[in-house]
Amino acid sequence: MISEDVQELLYNAIRIYDTLAENDYLIIGRKSLQYPIEYFPIRLKKEYFWHLLGCKAKTNSELLYNKCKSKEPIANLLDYANGSDVKKCKEKYDSFIKVFDFVKNAKEIRVCDTENTPDRFNFILAMGHFNGIIGYDRYTESDIYYPKSTQSKSLSEFNSKNTARKIIIIIKKKISETEYSLVVYENKKDILRSLAPEISERYKMVIDKKLMKSDL
Repeated sequence: MISEDVQELLYNAIRIYDTLAENDYLIIGRKSLQYPIEYFPIRLKKEYFWHLLGCKAKTNSELLYNKCKSKEPIANLLDYANGSDVKKCKEKYDSFIKVFDFVKNAKEIRVCDTENTPDRFNFILAMGHFNGIIGYDRYTESDIYYPKSTQSKSLSEFNSKNTARKIIIIIKKKISETEYSLVVYENKKDILRSLAPEISERYKMVIDKKLMKSDL
């Protein structure tokens, strides 16, 4: 069972998570103009929400998610995740609120590898800024990343070799769909069209054809 204080934090955090949930996002970024663009496919399922706030579900995650959205009592349906407690949950909540929404905060968010850091065994990517990070791991035999951890660490702890990528474009689709169909962020007007010659053929196939037209 979790405390009522943590329950209130979940009520607030789920409003942010739900604006992005059940979608796939293709984040396109690069270190600088001298480097090639890189691709980071992100999948956000409802079931990932609890662990990011230091909790774990004791019942059907989908049902629990809806109860949380409706602000129904859920404290007795959750436990703290391993190594977590009220203090840890509040710490994670503070960082989550500041950095999770990579669409809204795309101008400030950077993407960085965890290679050569102690966290490399826990997750592959860190996305965030000086106020915290979300750690992303990857599905086995897949290039799709999923959120695994929320930490109060500054992204600078993962960026000792200046490997952080600036987000240029974010495109999304429903998880059930096969093709990305909606541009939700561009750091410059019509940047997707101007970068079309550089974009991998692999991703041109899944991006809706209209995105490549002159009327983007």
